[in-house]
Amino acid sequence: METASDGRAALEKVAVVRPAAVITDVVMPVMNGLELVRALRIEWPEMPVIVLTAHNSLDVLVIATRQGAYACLTKPADLAKLKAVLASALAETRRETTAP
Repeated sequence: METASDGRAALEKVAVVRPAAVITDVVMPVMNGLELVRALRIEWPEMPVIVLTAHNSLDVLVIATRQGAYACLTKPADLAKLKAVLASALAETRRETTAP
């Protein structure tokens, strides 16, 4: 597992590490999580991105989904639910990359 202090650092780290998935918060300095989702979709459209937010807002959910987030969860995130969503995202990505 890798971490980054802000969205720009996360984008740079993804370019080097190439993780199977990204979990991001919405509120971050330099580049927020929604901007990060948009940038990741451009460079790595197959990479699942899960967005965490403290704001239980339909607006954030809609924006995150439109930007290409795999899922948007409210903080504090239920660890079991986060693990299940991550497992589902990774399984779906594996199916898409191995499909003929």
